[in-house]
Amino acid sequence: MMKKKDSCRSYRSPSVVLFALFVLLCIVTFIDYELDQPGVGSKANPPSVTIHTAAGTVDVSVELALTEPEWKTGLMNRTSLDADEGMLFMFPVEGLTTFWMRYTKIPLDIIFVRGDGSINKIVEDAQPCTVDPCELFYSEIPVQYVLEVNSGFTKDRGIKVGDRIEPHLS
Repeated sequence: MMKKKDSCRSYRSPSVVLFALFVLLCIVTFIDYELDQPGVGSKANPPSVTIHTAAGTVDVSVELALTEPEWKTGLMNRTSLDADEGMLFMFPVEGLTTFWMRYTKIPLDIIFVRGDGSINKIVEDAQPCTVDPCELFYSEIPVQYVLEVNSGFTKDRGIKVGDRIEPHLS
């Protein structure tokens, strides 16, 4: 009697492993190539924001928060932020929004910005939340952007409600 040939291939064969490594290498190379291209968050042109004030302009290098997981995480667990750096939360449409300082380790200024770039509210010196319930910071009117910067940033640079921001994403 003839023995039936096993038709199942082992996924641990050297050719399958090498092929999987090749695919993984291609994916990593493509992702790194995409990050080097001009556009949102590229290495060549990191995103920034120019704030137009009565006294002149203020430039801020920003990390972008574009997705719901990024919006939820924000600057949580960061222990420092450079003097002219921040995080720009970008929402697809204007809407009411609420921020809190849960798991945030550094005090921040929170700047609420309408879709046209006008600043409509500034929360100065929002302190890290150490006890529940955490204080909530409301936009009060629909906004499309929120810019978080170090505490004291807005006061030190004369940033006020009514000033305008201009995002530079590429």
